[in-house]
Amino acid sequence: MTEKKEIEKVEEKPKTIRAMLEDPRFKQSLVDALPETGCTPERFARVALTMVTKNPKLAESTQASVAQCMMDCAMLGIEPDGRRAHLIPFFNKKKNAYECTLILDYKGIVELVRRSGDVVSIQASVVYEGDHFVHVLGTTPLLEHSPTLAGRGKAIAAYSCVTLKDGAVSFEVMGVEEINVIRNNSKGYKPDDKQAPWNKWWGEMARKTVFKRHSKWLTLSPEVHDAITKDDERLHPSHEQRINVATPVSAEEIFNPAPVEERKTLPDEEAPAPE
Repeated sequence: MTEKKEIEKVEEKPKTIRAMLEDPRFKQSLVDALPETGCTPERFARVALTMVTKNPKLAESTQASVAQCMMDCAMLGIEPDGRRAHLIPFFNKKKNAYECTLILDYKGIVELVRRSGDVVSIQASVVYEGDHFVHVLGTTPLLEHSPTLAGRGKAIAAYSCVTLKDGAVSFEVMGVEEINVIRNNSKGYKPDDKQAPWNKWWGEMARKTVFKRHSKWLTLSPEVHDAITKDDERLHPSHEQRINVATPVSAEEIFNPAPVEERKTLPDEEAPAPE
């Protein structure tokens, strides 16, 4: 009997959040916040509800923290789909409750930069010892990179290269030591956590790091600059806290969620590397 009550308690949370998402006042807030990117308030709420349904801990988070993260996403015009933006539940020991935190993905930051209208193409890559790489600054800046297909050796740098609307090319290069300084000072980084993003996918995290630094020099809206700055300040999830990529769900699954023990998610080792 006790176990049944616990399951019912967990199931009540998504319904409460769903009620919040379906509240006309909240939908009006989404209408006011969402920029013209093609995403409707109904679609945004549906995507957010899918993420809540697929992550029981997120469903247990405080309603206020979930609502705030969704509004932050809405103002940026990015759906909280677990690919471009992540809704991560963190346990707040002081409040003895889970709270939702928004973390932008590399792809989400790229999308924000593309929307500036001044950017035509974006590329971010890691450079290895065996690659042909030329990096020249000064009055005639130059960036050349020809990756070798075998025997690349150790990583030595990462760069971000952007072609602007007027044809000008802008790039940023960071060496491994400089990248690792950022890594070592990032909140939540643990050298002994083999499953942490920096230890498991160093190359992808390096690309994100150099691109984020580069994007701060580009012509972007104050909202985008603020989003990138805030992402630097947020705690990044540990292996246990990371959200698995949500698989498509039917309306039946959303409005009639299965008991917590029956919900299916991908094991952590199958989750794709953050980009």
